[in-house]
Amino acid sequence: MNAGMTNRKRFYKAVDISKAADGFSVLLDQRAVRSPGGAALLLPTRPLADAVAAEWDGQGDEISPVSMPQFSLAVTVVDRVTPQRSAILDELAAYGGNDLLCYHDSDDAGLAARQQDGWMPWISWAQTTLGADLQIATGIMPVSQTDAACRALADAAATHDDWELGMLHRAVTLGGSMVLGLAFLRNRMDAAALFEAAFLDELWQAEKWGSDWKPRTGAPPFAPNWMRRNGFCSIYGPCARNDRAITYRQAGTIWQRTIWRRDGAACGRPAG
Repeated sequence: MNAGMTNRKRFYKAVDISKAADGFSVLLDQRAVRSPGGAALLLPTRPLADAVAAEWDGQGDEISPVSMPQFSLAVTVVDRVTPQRSAILDELAAYGGNDLLCYHDSDDAGLAARQQDGWMPWISWAQTTLGADLQIATGIMPVSQTDAACRALADAAATHDDWELGMLHRAVTLGGSMVLGLAFLRNRMDAAALFEAAFLDELWQAEKWGSDWKPRTGAPPFAPNWMRRNGFCSIYGPCARNDRAITYRQAGTIWQRTIWRRDGAACGRPAG
């Protein structure tokens, strides 16, 4: 059953999940959901399948795609990331060569101090953990990163499978930082910390000059989707797959999201 991403009348009654050899399928009246591109939608973990099924089950008389963020990102992975993996990696590499964290303010001492405190720990993390020694610029002049630094970030992105790559692409393109995207994906920061770091400049300006946004009403108007909805990243991860290892490389960084953590640890500040 091809599930296009446009508003339409609800055409099904029952929502179920079916276990297959390669993953999990969401069934609408016992017919497997397919992507808008017509591909089979096999989800890699049961928690992700549960979340997508819940979105379909929660629809009213009319299906509203904007209320289905998990399904939206899942079909993006199937229809766009997997067929264009090399192009996605090239796009991410470009972000790595022009990372948000490398550009600090030269006029506002308060903002510069905030950037130093909020960004430099992640620059250090990129160097010690990813092997990317990034150069910092102040003012409006661009900075050229070394080939070695760009290659280190690109290699880090390439270790992730298509599902993780889809999450990374979403985080990086919304936030403008390859470093922050990788830190988020590898469970070094949660969605709130990612938002605060990626939108540090905007938050500083709102704090300094005022904003119509009030904290009690939720995220600011410029907050991206990962702050407005439950994150896809929180229901997908290697440790959710009980049949395979929880490391990205045999001797690589372990990434575990909180809801399946076997050690009970939480997200934190940069660490090696």
